[in-house]
Amino acid sequence: MSRTESWLEYCVARLPARQIAIATLKENRMKDETLPWDDAALLRLEKMPSFVRSMAKGKIEKAAKEAGESRVTVAFLDASKGKLMG
Repeated sequence: MSRTESWLEYCVARLPARQIAIATLKENRMKDETLPWDDAALLRLEKMPSFVRSMAKGKIEKAAKEAGESRVTVAFLDASKGKLMG
């Protein structure tokens, strides 16, 4: 077996791992992109205890992105409260 064939075999064997890595990178990139927040929605976020605030913000932004929202509003928070708290 030539070096080229060995290299191709190695690459093909690792293909699923690379696809998983690429998907993970895309997902992480999406996590890093934050949505804009309305002032009233930010005030609600600030009322949360500091130790859960960053986790709540991430969860809210993820839900807003999945719902196709372009920004986090009080209306979205009210509509999603049951889903986000459960």
